[in-house]
Amino acid sequence: MEVVVRRVAAAIERSNSNQRVVADRERLAAFSHQLFEVQEIDRGHLARELHDEIGQVLTLASISLHEVKALASAAARARLEECCRTVDNALEQVRSLTLKLRPPLLDELGLEAALGWHLHRLAGQAGLIAHFDCPPSLGRFHPNIETACYRVIQEALTNVVRHARASEIWVKLQIRDAALEMSVRDDGIGFNVQTRRQRAARGESFGLVSMEQRVLLAGGTIEFESAALCGSVVYACLPVAATPAASIPAGECP
Repeated sequence: MEVVVRRVAAAIERSNSNQRVVADRERLAAFSHQLFEVQEIDRGHLARELHDEIGQVLTLASISLHEVKALASAAARARLEECCRTVDNALEQVRSLTLKLRPPLLDELGLEAALGWHLHRLAGQAGLIAHFDCPPSLGRFHPNIETACYRVIQEALTNVVRHARASEIWVKLQIRDAALEMSVRDDGIGFNVQTRRQRAARGESFGLVSMEQRVLLAGGTIEFESAALCGSVVYACLPVAATPAASIPAGECP
């Protein structure tokens, strides 16, 4: 009888322990989801501040310097030209940072416009040949889904530019079986997925972890495939429900 009691007690303890683990995982998922939402809101606010405050100040400074340069003596013109270039470069950096933080196209026009613009802009800067395959009637989705998709592809593209030594890159979006499927493929040198995961576990790299976390929190799946000298592929699938574009306020952050 005593043995039975101990076994029952042990079973109850295991059950309670499993319930605590599940509860802890749910709390962690909720916290991570909230963290990503707050991060996006902060990015949106910072992007607007950079555009509305610093961007406008630099724009006015650039206009004024160019006007003064046109009226300046030949001796002062060279110095003013240098000042103009400095201010114009700073203005371009502010614009670039603003777009990286939260591109207005994502909120105003959706994934197709935002990703197409980002892909071709990044490819132009990095000297890559870009291919974008997206159905013309992709539609709009919940802001959380659009943000997750954009950030995953943004991170994948950044990794290609930084590490892949690729010459071409392919981005594809499609809707199939009530899911948004996305893939990013390159023809670069590839990487060891397991090694990259080990680096992430040591806190040395967070790219894969960030992409995985965003997709999992959205209820989706993500896979990484790569081999030495054979390029790499990031494939993700998110469950979605199409939302009429008119129902999503312009500029709304998730």
